[in-house]
Amino acid sequence: MGGAPLTVIGVLPTDFSGTQRGILVDLFVPEQVMFGALHLNSPADRGSSFEPIVRLKPGADLEAARRSMDQALRRVEAAGLAPGPERKALLISFTRPYLKPETNMGDIFPWIAALVLIIAAANFANLRLVENQVRRRETGIRLALGAGRASLFRQHLTESLMVAGVATGFGLLVADWLIELAPAVLYSGQRYSDYFIRLDARAFAFSAGAMLLVAVAGALIPMRDTWKCSIVPALQAVTAPSAKRWLAGLVVLQIGLITAFTDSAGLLWRSLYNVAAIRPAMDPDRNMLLIQGAWTGGRDVMVARIDGLAKDLNAVPGVEQAAYGRRVMMAGSGGGQRVAFEQPGQAPLTFRFNQVSPNYFAATGARVLSGRAFSEADGPDATPVVMVSATFAHKFFPDGGAVNAWARIDGKNRQVVGVVEDGPANDLKEDVEPFIYFPFAQQPSLDFTFFLHTVMDAGRVATPARERIRKSDSAFLPVDFLTLAQHLRAQRREEELAADVSGGLALVGIVLAAAGIFGVIHFAVRRRSREFGVRVALGATPSTLSRQVLREALRLAAAGVALGGVLCIAFLHLLRTYLYGVKPGSAATFVAAALAVTVVVLLAAAVPARRAAQADPIEALRVE
Repeated sequence: MGGAPLTVIGVLPTDFSGTQRGILVDLFVPEQVMFGALHLNSPADRGSSFEPIVRLKPGADLEAARRSMDQALRRVEAAGLAPGPERKALLISFTRPYLKPETNMGDIFPWIAALVLIIAAANFANLRLVENQVRRRETGIRLALGAGRASLFRQHLTESLMVAGVATGFGLLVADWLIELAPAVLYSGQRYSDYFIRLDARAFAFSAGAMLLVAVAGALIPMRDTWKCSIVPALQAVTAPSAKRWLAGLVVLQIGLITAFTDSAGLLWRSLYNVAAIRPAMDPDRNMLLIQGAWTGGRDVMVARIDGLAKDLNAVPGVEQAAYGRRVMMAGSGGGQRVAFEQPGQAPLTFRFNQVSPNYFAATGARVLSGRAFSEADGPDATPVVMVSATFAHKFFPDGGAVNAWARIDGKNRQVVGVVEDGPANDLKEDVEPFIYFPFAQQPSLDFTFFLHTVMDAGRVATPARERIRKSDSAFLPVDFLTLAQHLRAQRREEELAADVSGGLALVGIVLAAAGIFGVIHFAVRRRSREFGVRVALGATPSTLSRQVLREALRLAAAGVALGGVLCIAFLHLLRTYLYGVKPGSAATFVAAALAVTVVVLLAAAVPARRAAQADPIEALRVE
């Protein structure tokens, strides 16, 4: 492994993924192997490459542990062993690795699931209530024959539980199939983050609870209608006025919920579009293969041999240009490293940086706004030079004289030779900060990335590039091969997940609501078939009857959309954290959502409206 023989001494359980939750790890090695035979990192980086994992004593909390660790750090400083002054200990929970004041996507998904359950319960209640009205004569006959209301109550509950139970079993089968698809949906780059999606006891318990909720909610209103049912109206199959109100109210509730759902999904999709449009200080549409790895040979010949390897990779079929740099933008923790920028009479400032080859800007499409890019002449013995971002130039050289100016950076006076476009360094949505570029030859790094600009799909170049590296220079240890598109998709994974889940559940809600609306309107049209037949006999046209049904559907849609607007306002505080470049109360998105829901309502009412238009006076007058 990595040029070193390793002996396997143990096999871990399949459900143990490692010390970083959500990231699958295949191999665990002792510290001395990592820094020794494997050469995966430099011994000088030990302090920044490890995160201690501690188990707290019973009854201890995070705050007490932080105080103890701070005291330990002060003792280390007093002994003169600290790598830096006044360091602070950061202690975070292993179960929640990123403690933020705002909610995260894991907090909002239960609310989304709850809304879908409410839509399902309302839909189920509506359909059961419709069935109850259709069976009203049967209920009257049973009551007349001496059936007790408690018996009818148990019948409704049993029927609801049977329907919900069968549907839940079918849903679990669908869930098992969807879990098999999860890796494809959650896949980003060549790294699959395990979200621990399992059909375990907790999932079954939640499903059983949801089934009971929907079944009971779907049975309560019909059971109430049955409990208050009188024998004579039931035998006459007269629809109860309260049933009509409940049917309309539940339809309005469903329309309101799917309006809020659709609006939220639209906001999240617009946010994803805005995040995807961010330019990361390079051309995001360029076909590019990123080869991340580390140098395991000697430092004295490193730059020359890396440059030679870049020339070898440039000869791979399909590669137009090969460049290299310490890191790719938004590569993670590597962007946390900083260098000091000193100004006379002021405390030093620190900024993120990168070390790149002379052709890095041409290969990645990063725009040089003024001055020049690095050249082969900017070697280790040449004048120290840097390139700075536009924000750096505007902040410290507001007169536009950044090019050819001198700045003291990382303890040396260096000449600014060019200004580069701005871009996020660690996170797509972060505020743009000043950024510095060094020539790789003047600031070499053991860890670096090759940037292969290709004339074809970059993924097709990975195999020949891997083979060329294996044959050309064994001192470079490649760790990861991924395309620029995969890398950028990994950076917007949370936004994609939010948009996909909310959009998918909004679609489920729309289908459920459309089925409920269709059932209610279809039932109402059937109940009014005699009325429609009489109206046709008196001269009403089919289009008149059809428009009347559609107008009633539109009235329900208007009330539901108004309710949806109120719900959207209530959801603003939940969505505000996840949106980028979109106002939570966007009128355009709400209008689009309202129109979409209205169209769905009209489509659901189209078939019943057509049935009303085809009313036959002769058949209608025969209806008892």
